[in-house]
Amino acid sequence: MPHTIAAPAQRTPTMLRSINTPLIGAHWPEQAGDFAGAGRAVDGTEYLLIAGPEADSELNHAAAEAWAKGLSIEGLTDFTLPTRRDLALMFANVPEKFQREFYWSSEPGAGDPDYAWGQWFDDGGQSYYHKSNECRVRAVRRQIIR
Repeated sequence: MPHTIAAPAQRTPTMLRSINTPLIGAHWPEQAGDFAGAGRAVDGTEYLLIAGPEADSELNHAAAEAWAKGLSIEGLTDFTLPTRRDLALMFANVPEKFQREFYWSSEPGAGDPDYAWGQWFDDGGQSYYHKSNECRVRAVRRQIIR
């Protein structure tokens, strides 16, 4: 007896509310940074990633976290270090906004809290360094798409 394969169910696209985003890489004044693109957070929500300013100097990881959390630009204060996903998205979409060096992420190193992950903006690789090392730092903001 022949097997019957059912056709896949039709999916209705989810409609997002209308938002006016600039082109990727362009400055977004209302969001205090440059638009780096859309991504998906660990919990599955969609967000718009805003690349904030770069630190004036290289910082160890603790100083980098404090610097990002202490930013206040145009009344906005919800800056953080980027996740590894954020860094990969920024490397893919706006690498010209970065020095060709290593940038800290907010994520701890694999199995050792004394290390943290980061992104190389010369070749796109990710690795982890001891948190006492001084590396480049970029702050980000997120806006949930509803």
